[in-house]
Amino acid sequence: MRKSKIVLLPLSIVIFFSCMGGNMKDVAADLSRDIKITGPANAGLYKTYWPDRSLMAEGPVISNKKTGLWKIYYEGTDGKKIMAEINFKEDVTDGEMKEYYPSGRLMRKTTYKNGILNGARTVFYETGFGKLEEHYRDGKKWGKSFEYYENGNTRENSYFQDGLRHGMSTAFHPNGKRKSFGRYLMEKKNGMWEFYSEQGVIESRGNYKDDERTGVWSFYDTKGVKVGEKKYD
Repeated sequence: MRKSKIVLLPLSIVIFFSCMGGNMKDVAADLSRDIKITGPANAGLYKTYWPDRSLMAEGPVISNKKTGLWKIYYEGTDGKKIMAEINFKEDVTDGEMKEYYPSGRLMRKTTYKNGILNGARTVFYETGFGKLEEHYRDGKKWGKSFEYYENGNTRENSYFQDGLRHGMSTAFHPNGKRKSFGRYLMEKKNGMWEFYSEQGVIESRGNYKDDERTGVWSFYDTKGVKVGEKKYD
């Protein structure tokens, strides 16, 4: 006989899924981890249900542990609208997790290893355009990260180390023109930075030290002609 389980969700989780994609928190992964195997599975397949008794999740079980590909569904859809596909290994998230908008379009792909973020994470706008590409190592962001506007233009390219911006970073306006350019050292601006208008004309140039302006900064008019300087301590 199939074992059923009614799951009561915190209001915060319900609100999250009503505006899917606006929050980077791994609610689907957290929700799936909260599913406890409390009884026998039917032919190795275990199912749980939302408070309205519509199918919430289903997946294979071995020795009372989630193992293999699990699927989570939106409440009230009776298993017709998939929210996420998550791979488990002995109750631990392991492998690729895919999350979907209610429309069925892919929202996010994330790679886990032994329950921890490891590898690539890609986020998409509901239109299908990429929103974010980043990489993780032991739960922390590492390497080059790409962010995009919904029109497909690049928002920012930056490097991360141990979860912090560390290295060169270039930001762009929505029209594709460069907005700023400089270097971070452990999340703080350091060294020479330049800032540009939406027309791609330089507006200011100068040095930072630990996120504070220092030395002589130069400022420019709308045509890129230098109009003044200011010295910072």
